Amino acid sequence: MYNFLFVKNREKYINSFNPSQKPVILLIKGLIRSHKGWMGLEEDLSEKFDVICIDLPGVGLSKNEKLLYSVKEISDEIYNVLQPLNIKELYIMSTSFGTLMTLELTKMFTNKIVKGVILTSANHTGIGLNRISMRGFKSLLKAYFQSKEENIEKFIEFLIGKKSNGDELEEEVIEIWKKGVGNDIEELGYKGATIQSIAAGTYLTKDGFDYIRDNLIPIKIIIPDNDLFIPVSHQKDIYRYVMSPVSQCIFLKNGGHDFFPTHKDEVFNIVYKFAFEEKYETQSEFMMENISNTLKTQLSNQSLIFKMLLPLCFIFAFSYLYAKKRKPDLA
Repeated sequence: MYNFLFVKNREKYINSFNPSQKPVILLIKGLIRSHKGWMGLEEDLSEKFDVICIDLPGVGLSKNEKLLYSVKEISDEIYNVLQPLNIKELYIMSTSFGTLMTLELTKMFTNKIVKGVILTSANHTGIGLNRISMRGFKSLLKAYFQSKEENIEKFIEFLIGKKSNGDELEEEVIEIWKKGVGNDIEELGYKGATIQSIAAGTYLTKDGFDYIRDNLIPIKIIIPDNDLFIPVSHQKDIYRYVMSPVSQCIFLKNGGHDFFPTHKDEVFNIVYKFAFEEKYETQSEFMMENISNTLKTQLSNQSLIFKMLLPLCFIFAFSYLYAKKRKPDLA
């Protein structure tokens, strides 16, 4: 069974859940990254929430767990950890690949327990093939033939944006981020990264989005407006698909794909207001008549051939790269 980290008033506990009267929030990171990637947000949130962090198999708290090829399998394992904790009300926040597990977990816990969902840098193959930019796809391919140090430097340039006021990130924060990324890459290795990519690319079902929208579960979609990895247009499409009277889309100015080093304070404020203060109003920018129904109709008309071939293409591409990579596995 997976390990979990419980953070309460900035104190950290492994596999020990002693909740207070605060709301519980679950944090799930994305591709390659462990809970270290929250850059201390979990500690800040613990002053207002009881925080649970769970890592995906192969990295961080779950580094010794079996690598899994499907989002559903990973979600089942996470659910098996959380269900015995008897959580009465739950908020879930996730980023990038982690958002897919959020969709599954929301269905499993149902709207009786899940009181709000926050998806950041979200992507979903079922919403469209533009889920990764061409530059992002090329960077993933090159990563198989570069050293860990080379990848980290490229990731800084590619994933980290600027602060909302346009300032560059402080060097000491970059060093903390680099150390965390380096540790996560070593733990997960090329094999783990490949398997995570297959799981992400082959997840097509939109049932989680449908469940959130149809059951009016409050949801925020946070979009970094300088995301070079997941196209902003794709993230907007996700919002339009899940749009409801209790949804909201927020853009982070100058934010890159991994915006937690640069926008941690802004994200804290968003999460706090979401749980304690806000009324859930949909932004007028996206209140276009029938756009949600139109998009859903377009997506449902995808051909059966496409749905059958896409998973095979991902599996073939990443399996081939893993078999042909020139560098030894780091895991």
